[in-house]
Amino acid sequence: MSTFGVGQDLSAAQWRDLIEQLLFEGLLREDPNEGRPLIGLGEGEAVRAVYRAERKVMAREAVDAAPKRARRGRDAGPAAALSATDEPLYAALKSWRARAAKAQGVPPYVIFHDRTLIEIATARPGSRAALERISGVGESKLTRYGQAVLEVVTTFEG
Repeated sequence: MSTFGVGQDLSAAQWRDLIEQLLFEGLLREDPNEGRPLIGLGEGEAVRAVYRAERKVMAREAVDAAPKRARRGRDAGPAAALSATDEPLYAALKSWRARAAKAQGVPPYVIFHDRTLIEIATARPGSRAALERISGVGESKLTRYGQAVLEVVTTFEG
């Protein structure tokens, strides 16, 4: 079976999303390699199961994003949309994400993107069902990180 040209229809953003999903599922691993990261195959049995078609890899189909606006100054990033009351919770969520990423040996964005943390800080979900409605929180991430995120939100509130 020829694999030449497979994936040429994917954009760079779609490739990044796919790689993030494969990292999250343990099918790929990232080696920091002294600041020059390398990507390699992950857990042996899981990878073999994919090759043998015993395990399917599911990924969301990417939706074309709106064109990005030019940044104006340092604070024009995604967090600029936060209100002053939501910024401290956003900072607490980023801190939790950094600790979780370090413990798992993955980049922070593999756990949640900044956009997702901003939405969590703004919505302040108080239940698993409310957290599930946040964009970027699928069933897998809800199962893996939902309780910890709710604890950050609840601790911050209380």
